Amino acid sequence: MGNDGDRYCLLLAREQELDVSAVARSAAEFFDAPLPEIALTIRKGGGFLASAVPKVIAVEMQRRLDAVGVETLLLPHSILEPLPHPHTVRTVELGPRAFVTYASRGAPGKKIPYSRIMFLSVCVLMRSNRRRESRVEGPKSIRDTLHRFNPLKTFHESIERRALKPRRKAEALLDVYTKAPCDCYRMSRSNLDYRGLGEEKSDTARKNFPALLRVLIEKAPRAYVTNRTRRFLEGARAEKIAFSDMTEIRRYHTWLLNVLGSR
Repeated sequence: MGNDGDRYCLLLAREQELDVSAVARSAAEFFDAPLPEIALTIRKGGGFLASAVPKVIAVEMQRRLDAVGVETLLLPHSILEPLPHPHTVRTVELGPRAFVTYASRGAPGKKIPYSRIMFLSVCVLMRSNRRRESRVEGPKSIRDTLHRFNPLKTFHESIERRALKPRRKAEALLDVYTKAPCDCYRMSRSNLDYRGLGEEKSDTARKNFPALLRVLIEKAPRAYVTNRTRRFLEGARAEKIAFSDMTEIRRYHTWLLNVLGSR
């Protein structure tokens, strides 16, 4: 086994629509795994097609993928830049040349020039919870009533059944990655104070969140805006752009950080 210096990663060179089946077939020869498993790994790989493999394998994979029109980037595993730990942002102020983030009310602010923004990424997660719903059923007979329900309750109270049904709720995060130095500032749609929008501030987070995002995009025209972020602004359904979990988000941002950093 070689060390990290002998290992390479094969990354997508940019965000692009993939024929996952074709890519999986090209990679299948190099990995001892069923084709559907390889396809799932590619689909959920966040831009990574192979990680820490011998250079000879990475180069041959790159050659084969190039033949089917997939643009890739080959990087030594040892130089991959790790993700910074995200700073939670509760309040943001928007100035003419910089924005200021606050971790909590009364905490000191951090001023960040818009020119330092490397990329903006909206991350949607579907969270499952359960909610109560009332359902009323009438008894078939008095005997059924006495048998099935608590006689100490009133009739209407006794026939009310509460059923728990699953419900999925979309949680939206905005990760702002900066350069020189590399940092991440994370804003939650539901937990952010939007007073920094000033007169543009609306009465709901669902309106304020995209409004804030549009301001940042306008103020940082050189920042990369991810495909999911653009689709979010276009009104795509949450399920269509959601990540499966935070691990997938971290992989995706690690890929993007290294691809943009290599340009």
